[in-house]
This record gives sequence, structure tokens and C-alpha cells, in this order.
Amino acid sequence: MRWRPRRPTSATSETRGGLTSSHLRGRGGAATRPSARSRLFHCAADVAAVEVATSVREAARDVPLSSTRDKTSAMASRRRVAQVLAIMHVADLIAGQTLPQFGDDHLDHLGVPRWLRPALPITKAAAVVALVVTRGHPRPRSVVGASLVSYYSAAVTFHVLSNDGAAQAAPAAAFGVLAAAIV
Repeated sequence: MRWRPRRPTSATSETRGGLTSSHLRGRGGAATRPSARSRLFHCAADVAAVEVATSVREAARDVPLSSTRDKTSAMASRRRVAQVLAIMHVADLIAGQTLPQFGDDHLDHLGVPRWLRPALPITKAAAVVALVVTRGHPRPRSVVGASLVSYYSAAVTFHVLSNDGAAQAAPAAAFGVLAAAIV
């Protein structure tokens, strides 16, 4: 599926290059073009959101797994969730490395030990590779999913222990739920 820019939802919503006018307003309401990094992150987030919605819609079908065809459909749905999770991990990896709000100050606030910080991007990149490689293999994919559930459980725990609200812990919890769906 090829990504297409969002269409305006009303006559007052004008788009420039696939970004709505709200993306283009800087301080004081002046139109400013976001950086390439920001556009890439928003593009990846839009693609991930569409893929998640499609996967959830497919996975939510209430079909008993009695026939081989139904089992194949469920396996295809889990493959799709693994693909969505890999796309979301790429977006998360890019955001974590490029956006300043996810830098050392954020990790200090969460209480992430300094010795663990260099391993975070490596772990995320390895998760993307593992999700892509095991996409068509149910057992290894389940192992990867279980590992990611523990990773994101730790992330939610860091948010809770640092007294962050539910809104800050929600993305990590959502990643954990998607990982649990492929176990």
C-alpha cells in the first residue's frame, strides 16, 4: 500500500505537501515549513496509524478458528501486526534519535541508568530486524513478541515510577499490547 497525503477534512483545512495547515503554523500563527526530520516522523506515524487500524480491524473479526482457512487468516493477521510493529519501531527509533524531547533530559526524568542508554537504540534496531525476519515464522515471531512485551513493560514501569501521567505511558503500553498480539 502506497502512502498518500491526507486529504483536507473541510473547506477551511488547506494542505501543502500533504501537511495540514495546523502542521505549518509556528509561533504566532505564521506558516512555517516543518523540518525534514519532523515530516519524516509524521509520515511514518501516519503510515503506522493506518496499518494499525487495518490490522486491528482484521484481527477483531469474530471468526472461529475451526478451519484451515480461518487459521491461515489469523496467521496473516499476526503477520500484519508484526509488520505494523516494525514500522512503528522504525518511527520510534527515528524519533528517539532525532527529537530533542526524547534526549538525555527525558531519560534522566525517567530514571534510566546511564549505562543502559546506549543499548536502547541498538535494542530497537534489533527488534525491527527480528520482526521483519520472523514475520512469516510463527514460533520465532512469538519469541520476539514476548521479548518486546517485557521491554515495553519496563518502559511503562519507568514512566509510572517517575510519576508520569497515563498519557506519557500510553505509547509504551500500546507497543506492549501490539507485541502481545503476536505472541
